[in-house]
Amino acid sequence: MKTLNIQRQASRDFTAWGKPTKAKSFSLVSPFVKTKSELYRLVGRAAGKEKYMAKKLKQIPTFKSEDEERDFWGSHDSTDYIDWSTARRVVFPNLKLTKKPISLRVQQGLLSQVKAVANKKDMPYQTLIKQYIAKGLEQDLKSTKT
Repeated sequence: MKTLNIQRQASRDFTAWGKPTKAKSFSLVSPFVKTKSELYRLVGRAAGKEKYMAKKLKQIPTFKSEDEERDFWGSHDSTDYIDWSTARRVVFPNLKLTKKPISLRVQQGLLSQVKAVANKKDMPYQTLIKQYIAKGLEQDLKSTKT
């Protein structure tokens, strides 16, 4: 574990270690970083000290497929390629839903039973119905493979 003196405003993201001094700074310890440069980068973000993040960003490679890109980002740190301090939140208002609403007619008694089970599990009954459909489909697919 690495330690570093930073201002109190960053203490929300780290575990405090040691006694506060007159300058209101203290040593902080983070179990989530392995190197001193990672700690400086995290501390710089938390405390707003951009001087710790002044490193040159690497060029993002061109990928031949989504699988190749997924493998790359699974094994590389995105902060080496992207300056997340300049990122902005974006809203996609015209994005289509990935779920399609359907109308399904079921017996009243069956629906009452599903609602009762969902209530016991403290979940919406529509979610429970989707889980039941997914489990049934999975079982059918397994039985047809063998």
